[in-house]
Amino acid sequence: MLMLDRALVNEAEGTAEGVKAVSMNEAHFQGHFPGSPIMPGVLQVAAIAQLGGAIVKTRAPHTRDHYTTVVGLQRIKFRKPVFPGDLLMIEAEVKEETDGRILIAGKTLVDGEVTCQGTVVLEMRSSAELSPVEDTLKYELPKLDGLDLDAKEPINTVGIEKVIPHRYPFLLIDRVLHLDNSGMRIVALKNVTGNETFFSGLQTPTVPLPMLAEMAAQAGCYLALTCPENKGKLGYFMSIDSAELSTPPVPGDQLVIDSLVLGKGRFGKVESKLYVGPHTVAELAIKFAVVDNEN
Repeated sequence: MLMLDRALVNEAEGTAEGVKAVSMNEAHFQGHFPGSPIMPGVLQVAAIAQLGGAIVKTRAPHTRDHYTTVVGLQRIKFRKPVFPGDLLMIEAEVKEETDGRILIAGKTLVDGEVTCQGTVVLEMRSSAELSPVEDTLKYELPKLDGLDLDAKEPINTVGIEKVIPHRYPFLLIDRVLHLDNSGMRIVALKNVTGNETFFSGLQTPTVPLPMLAEMAAQAGCYLALTCPENKGKLGYFMSIDSAELSTPPVPGDQLVIDSLVLGKGRFGKVESKLYVGPHTVAELAIKFAVVDNEN
């Protein structure tokens, strides 16, 4: 999850520049569109967030026992794909600081062309504040509009892999608990374990908001690609219109992703709520495109 190789921070101006050398020798390329490797858009968002965090930490050295966490995403647009061999340049600037929240405007570029841009909202949090959403060893599934999530046989990982191209270590849904193609609703499950590859580069083991957005996107794409008119096609992440995190999930949590897909054409909008037990931990609105599979 370390998406910065070098960074230069201008403390006085609240700006920073960074670089990420994109290499095929990175684990996510093995599971994100295998055979057609593209850097996941959410990892470009992570690069902006990490560079913004470097600005915050440089300007507040007394917060060394704190970490920066992404609590919001605003108008994130994915403009162009990024491939292995690209040199990804990252730019970030502090735009506003209110009520403990720091708004970072950022973008990523390859050869001077913008690949991703938007606003990342950061908060400083103490590691001592980190605790599970619900202190339990076994979770009950949330009550969702009267749905009985235990009533149906879930679709397992093998079934999921038959529809979407994601594989280890970037397949981020474990089961589909409810699928309604007429109502365009899906409920998926993700078990959060300490063995997640994205924990290996984090100061504290919490699921970053960009990865929660990827989970919602994969669930939405699974639903869209099970529609008969989209059979054999691919779903591409286009944007994150908004995302808000209340409590970051930690190892041992069982995440339930409840998503509605709006629109049945080439473009779809996914509105998602993510739960741990009965508690809402995040809400997101994202967009994706359905395209022909040329492989």
